[in-house]
Amino acid sequence: MYQLGLIEDAEGNPFQAIGLYKRSYNLDSTSIKNIYQIGKHHLIQRQLDSVHKYADIGLKMAPNSIDLNNLKALAYFNNGEKEPAIPYFEKLIELKQHKTYIYKNLAECYQFVWKYDEAFECYKKIVEIDNGDPEGYRGLGKLYWREKQYDSAKTNYKTAIEIQKVNFNTEYTALAQIALDEKDIKLAIDYYKKAYAQDDTNYFALYHVCFYSDKYYEDSNYRLQLFEDFIYKFPNIKIYSDYAKKRISELKEEIHLAAN
Repeated sequence: MYQLGLIEDAEGNPFQAIGLYKRSYNLDSTSIKNIYQIGKHHLIQRQLDSVHKYADIGLKMAPNSIDLNNLKALAYFNNGEKEPAIPYFEKLIELKQHKTYIYKNLAECYQFVWKYDEAFECYKKIVEIDNGDPEGYRGLGKLYWREKQYDSAKTNYKTAIEIQKVNFNTEYTALAQIALDEKDIKLAIDYYKKAYAQDDTNYFALYHVCFYSDKYYEDSNYRLQLFEDFIYKFPNIKIYSDYAKKRISELKEEIHLAAN
């Protein structure tokens, strides 16, 4: 039955496959491979109680099963239950499963329970395993930023930018916010401009270009132009557009008074 289940899986028939795996389980409840396949199918269907049921049965017989520990970890993690996922991710590492996704997920779990030193080590391990993976540098950047170690935070976010080939929106926005923490408004504006250049639907970045330029530059006409450009592109983004329209009115009045 187990072999027939594998065939049905390979042919893209998951419901027939799990039926065969369960028939196989009724004949032999000790097959770890079969128990794993049942658990895996329930995980795909997000039937998490069933995942835990079969994984627990298997782990009583084979506590060092990589597949079953992975099932338990993912069943908890994918359901937002980060703390109970921790021992299973840790067990996978103990079993020498040094894979980046395990360290990424474990780092997120550690942060959820305020174990920031452990999260640091996970992100460092990701970089060690694959120095072309931006997630490791992003994670380190976030944690250094939290510790107000701004130079280290910036270095890691910039490294993430350098090794990516797609979109640096997240990193540029983070660097802008770090610059604001460091009271460097001009640099923050530059980074928000870069974030907007990466994605011209990013109203958040363009709004912050306007907002901080309004504080930084003295030229009222330039500031007015920025807000008018924002409204032209994003006329109905509630709070942001409302504020931009208010500033347009105020700046027009300011320019009018200055001319008289």
